[in-house]
Amino acid sequence: MRVLKNKNAVPPGGWRFFVKETEADLDSGNFDSLVSLVSSHMSVNNIVLDMPKEITLGMMIEDQICQNAPLSLSREFGSAIQYTSRKRKPVKNYGLGPRLGSNTLQRTVGFIQNARKFGTLRFVSQELALERAFKAIEDPSMVRNKGCYSCSDIGPISQAIGKKMTCPVDGELHTCGILRVYIRPLIHVDIKAFQPYFIGMDLTKLDDKFWLKDELIKLGENQ
Repeated sequence: MRVLKNKNAVPPGGWRFFVKETEADLDSGNFDSLVSLVSSHMSVNNIVLDMPKEITLGMMIEDQICQNAPLSLSREFGSAIQYTSRKRKPVKNYGLGPRLGSNTLQRTVGFIQNARKFGTLRFVSQELALERAFKAIEDPSMVRNKGCYSCSDIGPISQAIGKKMTCPVDGELHTCGILRVYIRPLIHVDIKAFQPYFIGMDLTKLDDKFWLKDELIKLGENQ
């Protein structure tokens, strides 16, 4: 395994990672947001990585970046990374469902940062946001995360998005079990911001009640 000597310097070709399972070439503005993007992309596509517990997704991404960059920019660190991948069953528990972990906040902020980087951080009308909200309430992939949308979560998200987004049914919006992000702020974000997370996925296989299915399919048809 190799690690970068300086993570503050953009490597040749930028912060990129190729997901072989979906053949998606993902890129982002910095290393941390790239890790967030890859993590969410794998979650959307139900990809689970089986590797030693001391190895993280960030290490795997960094190693691939090093392999594609001049050797002078990296150094050896430990043994080669070995892993296998498999498909997991999507989360389908509405309401008091499984706890998705403490990184939901980081994923949500990372989503917003990536949308800003790609120039897709635009907002939809209040009418469409409310329509999405009602769909999300009925979406079987929604789960209530531990401390779901506590007050401590609102600050960093509002700061990242640039303003506080509200909806009449905010209290009924929880965590998307497919994207693994808080829905409450993201019902206001343009559909193009979601598209990179679904690269390589057969959208027709999404549950018909998935809150973004119709918009994603329509976007693909218009491109």
